[in-house]
Amino acid sequence: MINHQPFMKVIAKGVKTLFRPTIVCFISAILWVIAFPYYNAMAEIYGQYKGWQACKECHTEISDGWSKTRHARAFESLVGSNQKDLPECVKCHVVGYGESGGFLDPDLTTELSGVQCESCHGPGAKHLEMPEDPDFIVRAPGKDLCRTCHTAGQDPNFDYQKKIVSVHGTESLHVNSQSIPQTSRPSGSKLYADKTLIEYPSVDEGTPVIANVVLKNVGDSDIRITDLFSS
Repeated sequence: MINHQPFMKVIAKGVKTLFRPTIVCFISAILWVIAFPYYNAMAEIYGQYKGWQACKECHTEISDGWSKTRHARAFESLVGSNQKDLPECVKCHVVGYGESGGFLDPDLTTELSGVQCESCHGPGAKHLEMPEDPDFIVRAPGKDLCRTCHTAGQDPNFDYQKKIVSVHGTESLHVNSQSIPQTSRPSGSKLYADKTLIEYPSVDEGTPVIANVVLKNVGDSDIRITDLFSS
């Protein structure tokens, strides 16, 4: 009588060896499907982006002004044009698309829809923890950053100087008080503005505004104004 047990053991061992990687991969796939929503939730909670409501706690007036601009409604424009599922479009209409804690979809991460504070000033998680450290926030984003979305192809008529003044929904005119010494008279003269900061009601991008500024010379020498800047 022939003993088939050794032969069957060899076959069984071969089957286990063959199917073990498949089983492992199958189980891993199931676990990933189960854990993926949880992973996204953790990324949203502990990620680097916090959304404009977090910024509003300290920058209330600026945040309120921004909320009335077209940037705040940027994702809505994609919905209206049926482009909300195009990654190349979405990345410029939301915050942190494709990055840790960034925008996932309009249902899971509604708070990151639109072009918000962190789109220009960078992720704010560390800034919220240490607001006094300038290394954790981009305080003055420049033209090059704007041009990553306002490209020559997408926005050929983009005017940085014109747009930047209303990006927060308000325009402010800063007039710095300056002391100007005079060589002919020891007392000299000083020039002051009646207000060093004039803030307008919220206006949309591209809306022209006018400001009247009263300057007072409180000295006894004449002063000629050569440059006046708004920002």
